[in-house]
Amino acid sequence: MPTLNRVPALLRERDRLAAGELLLLSQQVRLLEYDPADWDACVRADKRLLRGCARVLAVWDGTVSNGRDTTAHLVAYARSCGIDVEVLWPDGAERVSMTGEESS
Repeated sequence: MPTLNRVPALLRERDRLAAGELLLLSQQVRLLEYDPADWDACVRADKRLLRGCARVLAVWDGTVSNGRDTTAHLVAYARSCGIDVEVLWPDGAERVSMTGEESS
C-alpha cells in the first residue's frame, strides 16, 4: 500500500472498500513509501515487496503493461526470481480504465 511519511495514501474512492477488506483479512501489512503515479517508483516498490515473498497472488488479466500499471512487470520479475505466482482473473471480470470506462 502506498504511503507518505508512513501514513497510508488516500486511495481512489472506488478502491477504498476493496482495500479495506484486504486489510481486514491480512495477517501482515507492509507500508511502502512510494509515489503510485511514478511508474519507476512502483517497480522499485514491487521489487522491495517481493524480497519477502514466497508466493504471489496476482489479480491480472494477462495483458502486457500499458506503461501505467506494473502488474505484468511484477509477475515476470517474481517468476524470474523463482517465486511461485498464481494469477487470478475471475470469469466475466473486465478491466476498467482509470476513467471508469470499460477498456478493450
